[in-house]
Formats: sequence, C-alpha cells, structure tokens
Amino acid sequence: MQKIRIRLPATLTNIGPGLNSLGLAVGLYTTVEISQRTDTQLELSFTGEGVGSYPSSLHHPVMLGMSRFFQRLEKAPLGLTIRVENGIPLASGLGAEVAFMVAGVLAANDIMGFPFKRDEAYRIAAQISRADHAVASLNGGLTAALLEGERLHYRQMPVESMRVAIALD
Repeated sequence: MQKIRIRLPATLTNIGPGLNSLGLAVGLYTTVEISQRTDTQLELSFTGEGVGSYPSSLHHPVMLGMSRFFQRLEKAPLGLTIRVENGIPLASGLGAEVAFMVAGVLAANDIMGFPFKRDEAYRIAAQISRADHAVASLNGGLTAALLEGERLHYRQMPVESMRVAIALD
C-alpha cells in the first residue's frame, strides 16, 4: 500500500499590520503519515506535543481535513491508517490544528490521485482553516494570503533565515 508522508511547519500570523493575512513558517513541525487499508477501519495514532488532546477518531483535525476534501470529491477510500507525530505546541497560536487539517487535505488529494491541482487544494485548505496559517504552512517562509469568496490570493515573500524566540506560559 502507498504511504504518504507530509511534514508541515508551525506558523505565526497576525504579524504587524497583517491581521489575518501575513503568515510566517517557523522551525517546529508536525509530520503526518497516511496509508490506505484494505478494510473499513480507521487507525489513528498521535505522539508528541498534545498527546491525548484529540480523539483518535473521525473528529481528529487530520481526519476533518480529509473529510472535507472527500465531501467535495463525493468519494473516499475504505479505511486509513494515520500516524501523527506533532512537534508544534497546542493552543500556542502556532497553527498546530491548521497544520493537521492542511495535512489531511494534501493527503486526501494524493490518495485520490490528485483530482485537484495545487491552487485548488490550497483553496480548500484555506477555506476549512485560516488562509494566513494554511498558506504559510504550505509554502513556508513569509506569506500573504486573502480568501475572497471562492478565490484565494497568496504570495510568498523573500525572507532571510532568522532565529525567533517564543515564550510559552
């Protein structure tokens, strides 16, 4: 069976005047591995930051992202094995839940044979989460994003590598 591995960074948003539009990817990551099963079971395991914070069911954010994608396509695979290794602190404003949902969208598109081109998959991810977090997570670096109705506008901007210190209470 095919195994899909997606690694997405944490993101900082609402930078300066860029309320809900600017996003910056930072060096903390979540990794999601997904493979299809021959039965109808969903097996979901979660390790790392926030273990035990989400159910191992259809209500996990990775599965929610996949479900939204499958709804648009109006078909889905039988069963899935999902393994999440999370290095992004939860409830810290670093977009962990968005990274989970975006990984679900990307994995679903891959599993189904890429029925949607890149820009459409980006738009789906931005619609089910937040455009600023989703685009920064997908592209890395510093990005600007705006979801205007059904249209997603985004740009990646050049940025030099830097170290950022984040204080968590």
